[in-house]
Amino acid sequence: MEIDETNPFVEWLIAKKLSDNTLYLYWRYYDRFQKFDFSQSGIDKFFANKNINNSISRAFMKSLLEFLEMSDKFKLPPKPTGKKKKKIIRKVTGDQIRNIREVAYDENDIIGFLFDFLYYGALRRSEVSKIMINSLNWGVWFEDRNKPCEMIIRLGKGNKDRIVLIPSNVVSDFLEFYMKKANINPINMRGFVSTLSNTSRPIFMKKNGSALNGWKVWQVIKRVSNKAIGIEMRPHEIRHARATELERNGMSIRSIQHYLGHSTPQITEIYLHTTTKQSLEKVKEFMQDEI
Repeated sequence: MEIDETNPFVEWLIAKKLSDNTLYLYWRYYDRFQKFDFSQSGIDKFFANKNINNSISRAFMKSLLEFLEMSDKFKLPPKPTGKKKKKIIRKVTGDQIRNIREVAYDENDIIGFLFDFLYYGALRRSEVSKIMINSLNWGVWFEDRNKPCEMIIRLGKGNKDRIVLIPSNVVSDFLEFYMKKANINPINMRGFVSTLSNTSRPIFMKKNGSALNGWKVWQVIKRVSNKAIGIEMRPHEIRHARATELERNGMSIRSIQHYLGHSTPQITEIYLHTTTKQSLEKVKEFMQDEI
């Protein structure tokens, strides 16, 4: 479902600087609400539908009433009680990641790069839209193209910037793809690096030229993962998989916390799928080295 950005309500929401994902969800609820009368009875019937009365739908309705300057004319039904069931984070194996990656590149190069940037950067789906050509530290990377390239994610969750790393082979392949697509054949390499460092065009875009939003990223990952391994994975599960892979390869909880942009190490620990047996093996290896 495409968002109608010419709709006055949508324009108002965009001005409030909502995230792409929140904007999309509000638009879905707005579309559903069109089937009901704009009255107290219609609002009550809307929220009486299965899986409608939740925090997002209520926030949407409050925004709509605020936009229409009718907040004092209607009341929302009581908020449902009880804890919301948490989504299960499924464990993804290394082989499954490789299979998803292969299918992504089989579709086309840009889908493959999207998966690589998402996975290696352990990104949230909303952060993909923030990746620009100049998000990569081209100046430093060109000095040693065998090393991973730093990529800055500006104003991620909590309005914080953070730096992630993309493997050198992925960056090299992307650069070759970008130069070919843009028909670039640089004569002055220093000038070319300067151009890359000053190009603020989004890497992942929709057909209309706007940055790919988080919902579209979710749809892409869902499609290619289902095709590759028969499971519709969520981008957040790919992020979990990367965190687990880093931990498995010896990264400390504190290092992974910083890499993922978590506020506390306790949040990071939730991401890791390390079993008691695996933890015991690590302690065993450490004790053997002590002898």
